[in-house]
Amino acid sequence: AQQLSSKVFRMNSSQRQQMHLAAVWANNFSNHMIAVAEDIADKADVPREVLSPLIEETIAKAQALGALTAQTGPARRDDQDTLDKHLDLLKNRDQKELYTQLSQSIMKNYPSKK
Repeated sequence: AQQLSSKVFRMNSSQRQQMHLAAVWANNFSNHMIAVAEDIADKADVPREVLSPLIEETIAKAQALGALTAQTGPARRDDQDTLDKHLDLLKNRDQKELYTQLSQSIMKNYPSKK
C-alpha cells in the first residue's frame, strides 16, 4: 500500500467493510445524483455544464466544512413551498420518490427551527 500512496490507513475487516459502504455512498450514490441532475437539465434543454461549478463547490465545501455543516437547500431550510414546487416539476416517478426520500432524510438530520 505504501508503494501506491504516502497516506495509508490500517483497518481491520469490519472497518474495511464499513469503509467500502461509506465509499459507495460518497462515490456511487453521489454520481447517480449528478446523473439525475443531468437528466433533468437535459429534458429542460438546459446545458448540463451549468451544474459543474455547483458540483465542484459542493464537494469543496463538504471537504472543508464537513458535509453535515455544508448542507444547504430547501429540505435543510424546511422550505415546504419550494419542496412542493419541485415535486410538481418532477414527472419521473422514480425521481419524485428519490427527491422525497432524500428531502425527508435531510429534514430528519436538521430539525426545523420554525
